[in-house]
Amino acid sequence: MQFAHDENNNRILPYKGGKATCRLCGGTLIAHYGEINRPHWQHYGQRVEDCDSWKEPETIWHRKWKERFPETWREIVIGNHRADIRTPNGVIIEFQNSFISSETITKRENHYVNMLWVINAKEFDENLLFRSRVKSELRSYRETNKYNEIEIENKVLSTIQDAEIKHTNLICQYDKIDCELISKNIYLNMTTNEMSKSWKIAFHIANGDIEKYHIEFRMEIVRQIIASLDGEQILEIRNQLKKIINIENEIKNFQKNVSLIEGLSDYELQGKKYKLLQYSQLSKDNYHDVIILNKSNLTELFQEIKNFNDDNDFLSYNRIFDNYIFLKNLDQKLLNFKNEIIKIESLLKSEVEDFEKLLNVISSQIERWYEDKIKNYNQNIQILQRELLECNENLQKCKNELDLLLSNKNIIISKEKTNFSQNKEEREREIMKQFKGKYMLHWKNRRKSWLYAKAPLIFDTGKDYLFYKLSFIDYMKISIDDFLNDVFNNKFNYYI
Repeated sequence: MQFAHDENNNRILPYKGGKATCRLCGGTLIAHYGEINRPHWQHYGQRVEDCDSWKEPETIWHRKWKERFPETWREIVIGNHRADIRTPNGVIIEFQNSFISSETITKRENHYVNMLWVINAKEFDENLLFRSRVKSELRSYRETNKYNEIEIENKVLSTIQDAEIKHTNLICQYDKIDCELISKNIYLNMTTNEMSKSWKIAFHIANGDIEKYHIEFRMEIVRQIIASLDGEQILEIRNQLKKIINIENEIKNFQKNVSLIEGLSDYELQGKKYKLLQYSQLSKDNYHDVIILNKSNLTELFQEIKNFNDDNDFLSYNRIFDNYIFLKNLDQKLLNFKNEIIKIESLLKSEVEDFEKLLNVISSQIERWYEDKIKNYNQNIQILQRELLECNENLQKCKNELDLLLSNKNIIISKEKTNFSQNKEEREREIMKQFKGKYMLHWKNRRKSWLYAKAPLIFDTGKDYLFYKLSFIDYMKISIDDFLNDVFNNKFNYYI
């Protein structure tokens, strides 16, 4: 050790034949004052090791560093240990020459708290490679951006290509909207035309034969209409139509009978009018009241007039009917048929009126369905018209941008290159400013114990400058004189 206490508790340097007291343990110290080793104090007697377990044999490197500081700062006892240097502001500086374990590093840092390390890196200087952070960052930046200038023209051409694709897509979009708008207008016209035939559609729905009119009406629309109607209402009107058809058929049968009777030849006998019948027109049901005349005595004064007595008698004429004339008075029958026709026609009129009422109800419902459909079409058409207008504006805007790009391509490329060059220079200046004085360390066979140090580390490589560890990556180069000046002027905030 360099300092001891005399009997007056004053700090003294070693002198020939000197004895003193250890400031740490209170033991006796004797001065070693030879020509080979520099003067120092050592414990007297059998005790050879230092009473401070943290102390290592002091080297010339240790002594030189300590001698850069005032004596009053050196070998200051703190607790049961001696700090190499303690500044007036309580900052501890430890000079470490030999290997030290991570455990000891942690203990010292916890003991001294506010401290920094100066490490003798001269012994492993060949394992330390400090590289300028500025050069490294500039090299990395320039490598990254090496092809960017070449890509500027491709980027502009790519922008033009994107604009062309966008223009093409907008044209396709415009055509699609326009086609859809035309389609909607066609459907609107078709729907409006079909709505005018609502009554006809309602009738065919009632008749159940709407499928026959698939050319006149769009069947998918008719199916939608049928689905929207009341099923019971459709069943009712169809039953009503069937009833009308049955009545009409009944009238037709009566009219057929009337026509048949009226179509028979007239025959007058004894002042009365009869209808001339063929035997084939007779049957067991209608041969009664039939008058039979023999053709052979029609001109005689007294004609033979007969009637069918019974069924056998009627059947007996089956082979001889050509010799006879068959007469029957059908006036009452004809009158009855005509009266039935009048009666049924009156009923038919009433049923038709009921049918038309139902038909009008369904027709109104169909018209409302079409009105809603037309309203929906009109809304869609308005939306499409707005979309078409907006698309046209975007298309025109895109076309103008594309024309501008095409006409100014070379100017844009030149401007982009200029901007790139300016940005590159500005970024390089920022890198030089940001990383000025900073270095990266590649430490071969790294002493890993220093990875656990939390206090600042300063590497002394035996030159007139030091490397101060800023972070795991960055180190700052600082001259020894600047470092000492910072210590003497209490500028430790930069380090600690």
